[in-house]
Amino acid sequence: MKIVVVAVGVVCAQLLALGAAAQTSPTDPVRVERKQEAQKAARTPLLGEGYPQPEPRAKVSPQAKAQARAERRQNAAVAAKDANPGELYSAVPETRPKMPKSERTAARVARNAEVSRAVKAGEIKPIGEGGK
Repeated sequence: MKIVVVAVGVVCAQLLALGAAAQTSPTDPVRVERKQEAQKAARTPLLGEGYPQPEPRAKVSPQAKAQARAERRQNAAVAAKDANPGELYSAVPETRPKMPKSERTAARVARNAEVSRAVKAGEIKPIGEGGK
């Protein structure tokens, strides 16, 4: 038992020594150089990165701005007059035609009679006895 414990202890000590030796020091020249490169790259963004500048465009005169604004207002006024509430994103469903109460009652009685006949004939199972 003592031999096994000593052998395992020696193996663990060797693994710890190898792990410690494999680590590079913070003053390793390669590590220092890469850290400096990373700091430099973080300070100066590459072309196309960072804060892009918009493309220069010609100045627009105040008269042209006023004319464009007047056209937009005129179009908006026409659109507001022609707007129907609920036309966007909500379609109004079509309603069924109105039927007198006597016709609805007669249709319900006919449906119930058909279901009763089918249950008695064994074509369908009664409510509560259906299976999955």
